[in-house]
Amino acid sequence: MKPHTETLEHASVRQYCKLVRVPAISANFVSLAEQAVKEKQSHIRYLEALLQVESEERDRHAIDNRTRDAQLPRMKTLEEFDFAQALFPALTNYGHTRCLSHVGTEGGPKPCSGSLLV
Repeated sequence: MKPHTETLEHASVRQYCKLVRVPAISANFVSLAEQAVKEKQSHIRYLEALLQVESEERDRHAIDNRTRDAQLPRMKTLEEFDFAQALFPALTNYGHTRCLSHVGTEGGPKPCSGSLLV
């Protein structure tokens, strides 16, 4: 096939992809066609690969859109999380220091062994 004819065919396919709103197919049909020829895949397998790319791209966009629309707070890491504030807010709000050696033990508080919550 002549390069000029091939260019026209590619442009035509891209135009049809734009009309039916399948941008992932438009972006990937040439590379997937070359791969299909190298691997001697059938036309059906090539079509399946194109549709799979489009479906995955739409799924990715849907997740991105839902995440953006949810207006979630920024992502936080464990390094930023204040466990003391989350687990014992009444103790940390007033600046009290409490010994945690008695937590989870029977018989009441014991002398502090060094585990402090500030």
